[in-house]
Amino acid sequence: MAGMTDNALNSIEAHIREQVAAYCGANHVPGFVAGVYQAGEQVVVAHGTANLTTGAPMLPDTGFLFGSVTKVLTTTLVLQQVERGVLDLDAPVVRYLPEFTLGDTILVRHLVTHTNGIDADLFFPDERGRDALRAYVDGLAGNCGTLFEPGEQLSDIPADTPVPALSPAARTWLNRFANAPEETEDDEDEDDDEDTYESLWTEFLESDESDEVHQWTLTRMATLRPAVATLVEEIDGQAPEQVAAVREAWTS
Repeated sequence: MAGMTDNALNSIEAHIREQVAAYCGANHVPGFVAGVYQAGEQVVVAHGTANLTTGAPMLPDTGFLFGSVTKVLTTTLVLQQVERGVLDLDAPVVRYLPEFTLGDTILVRHLVTHTNGIDADLFFPDERGRDALRAYVDGLAGNCGTLFEPGEQLSDIPADTPVPALSPAARTWLNRFANAPEETEDDEDEDDDEDTYESLWTEFLESDESDEVHQWTLTRMATLRPAVATLVEEIDGQAPEQVAAVREAWTS
């Protein structure tokens, strides 16, 4: 794929910045950061606030926990293998992972497009290290199951589902997560009551609000799909070849 010209890259940056500002303003999204990288060139768009408590602005180098960013990295690696002919997006997962016991109708494509229906958002096996992945796959059938037929919809929430209002107790949880520092090795021996992500997560999973926050998060994710589709339409004229690949992957 040919590299973008400076004008095309700058135009895409301007369109993204405009659309992000409009979407965040209309939907009360406090902050947003995104980057476009192509053929050794990149642009980064940062907008809004990174921390509502401190008022720190969102910057191009604002740090984030890995979290779901690993999904993008994993999908990139998968597509590289597809490009090399090693993987087939439309092959059943069991072709490559015989231990996968949730059925042969779930395709590799369903895994990377969040349309597989697997009910595993709150499944966290205790195993760590080299055995963690094997334990996760082994535990899927006994602990999870599926919510819908593969390919029927995105995640487990239709895109037109209204986003529910969070209760005050649930919002308190989100604020605690937003302000919790990362735990480091130096913190392990300290005896204090300060929240860390690990201690908060354990407490959160046992709380009455965990299901409410979970459903709210999934619904918010589902509502973003039309916005992304609109954004793709807006920048289509700037780099049609590159955008065509994005649209095909997004809508397939």
